[in-house]
Amino acid sequence: MQDKGKAALAVGGIAGLAGVIYLATRGKAALPEGPSASISIEVLDSGGNPVPKNSPAIVNEGESYTVMVAVTNTTTKAGVPWEADLETWVMAAAGWVDLIPGDVYPSHYLPGSIGYFYSSLYIPMGLGGETGAITVNVFDPDGNLVATKTEPLTILTTALIYGATVSISI
Repeated sequence: MQDKGKAALAVGGIAGLAGVIYLATRGKAALPEGPSASISIEVLDSGGNPVPKNSPAIVNEGESYTVMVAVTNTTTKAGVPWEADLETWVMAAAGWVDLIPGDVYPSHYLPGSIGYFYSSLYIPMGLGGETGAITVNVFDPDGNLVATKTEPLTILTTALIYGATVSISI
């Protein structure tokens, strides 16, 4: 009787192992359809020129920038590109300071279309040497996060130039 129990246990173990192997090797399920987007972030200097694309983006304290965000609607319905209402949030912070507290851009997108959004970014004096990030989140009409992207920031310190004037009166 004990041998039958051991045999049943062995067969059950082999069947369980086969099930695990099957689940591990079968194809991944497709992502659910619905609102989705892709995000691009670009930082422009005060002249409208792109800040060089290194990660992190390097900016200077005491200077103004523009953050350009491009959101591409990648929403599908039954595998076909579909229109969508999406809400884009742009935020930035460094050294515990909000640089962009939260610009919100609700938009209606046609299938595959791109929306461009611009936010002002000023780096106050005193933040030199700090790091931070620009974060963009895209939400569907139900408040579900459908896309997110972060661009790290490094803030360079503006040189301090010492000077003095000496006057001697006799």
